[in-house]
Amino acid sequence: MRIVYVGSSETLKQRWLSKTEDVLLLLYDRWDDFGYKTRFPTLCRISGKEVELGAIRILFENQKASHAFLADLREQDWDGTFPIDDANYISVPEEITFYEQLRDLLEPQDAVDIALYLKDASHLVFAVEDKQAIQLLETEGFRTSLQ
Repeated sequence: MRIVYVGSSETLKQRWLSKTEDVLLLLYDRWDDFGYKTRFPTLCRISGKEVELGAIRILFENQKASHAFLADLREQDWDGTFPIDDANYISVPEEITFYEQLRDLLEPQDAVDIALYLKDASHLVFAVEDKQAIQLLETEGFRTSLQ
């Protein structure tokens, strides 16, 4: 499954939805959590059907506005797909059922791969014990926006 940031671009959104492959689109949201803008509504299509997963929050290291950070990457010819190799980030889904739904609709390993691509905080901290993720958990951005 491809994970793609399309932001507020209706053109990119429709381009990805017109393809036949499964896709998880990260959309734009202007929500502000105490100066942090980390919320991404999602639009997911699996086996030709739209699936409601809810929003996910993504915090990038040393960034308060995740959308602006991704827009800057797009201007530098990033294609919008996750994972982003040159960025340190973690994510937290708003709904506890986010990954459970994916696991039920896909192969279990596919749901784990999505968690890894989005750098899910719980998975990286508790299952992998990733040092960079643990450091991001200790930031103001995690405490005020993701938690």
